[in-house]
Amino acid sequence: MRLLSLESLKSIDNDGWLYVKTAVTTFIDTWNVTHKAARDQESLKDIHTLCLFVGYPRSGHSIVGSVIDAHPNGLMAHRMDSLQYVQLGYTEPELFYMMKRNSERFARTGRTLTGYQYNIPNRLRISEKTLKVIGDQEGNRSSVRLGQDPDLLRRFRERKRVKIKLIHVTRNPFDNITTWALRTQSTLEFNIERYFDRARNVEKIKRTSGLDLLDVRHEDLVANFDFSCRRLLGFLDLDVEEHFLQDCKSIVYASPHRSRARVDWPRKLISEVEARSAEFPFLSEYHFAS
Repeated sequence: MRLLSLESLKSIDNDGWLYVKTAVTTFIDTWNVTHKAARDQESLKDIHTLCLFVGYPRSGHSIVGSVIDAHPNGLMAHRMDSLQYVQLGYTEPELFYMMKRNSERFARTGRTLTGYQYNIPNRLRISEKTLKVIGDQEGNRSSVRLGQDPDLLRRFRERKRVKIKLIHVTRNPFDNITTWALRTQSTLEFNIERYFDRARNVEKIKRTSGLDLLDVRHEDLVANFDFSCRRLLGFLDLDVEEHFLQDCKSIVYASPHRSRARVDWPRKLISEVEARSAEFPFLSEYHFAS
């Protein structure tokens, strides 16, 4: 079943182009990176936590990442695929420098992506911040890489000074799968398999990595933003001011977007997704009708 309609055509994004663009600019940042990172050590000396995401595309990583990036002590790269550089043996200062450059570039675009605006009001420039948490909100590729090598971050942590924490954002699988299918113009069946492949990776990471991991439900973030935001930032040992919460709320919708309503879900596929979701504690409460 192909998901092809005028409405869905309007939803196609330039995901491939964004990944290529990010890869090219990050590659440019690797030129003479050891020297450039050494010159930038003063701005990175207070960092105590490396924060990475695991999970699925279209689940709300950009919102969560933007909240962390807007914090006076936080910085989040966007789609950098940082674990690629961990695998290649980049040092902690080199990795942090490239994350910083990535975040600066995304900020210059107004943190605009596929029609959504993630620019939180009153966000400080990076040069004005005292950075304590740094990371990358690319969850999809991180899930694949850690699923293939769950020991990767443990080995990185043993050589480095910072704590490593993982954030796992979930969204109703039916909305997640539908959005993924519409954006890539592929079938529900194909994206169901991709989705649960990522879920198996996350379960493996939870079981074997030995790292602190926080589950964040996209629906909870929308329904009770203050509590969810305090919980998120508390996990990263970041203080939360009331005015910061109010600024962040400006990019959060009043209710979660029910992408599942945009396509005709066959009853057979609904039953399959609900049965497979029940196998994972972090997905078991999600249903098509909820």
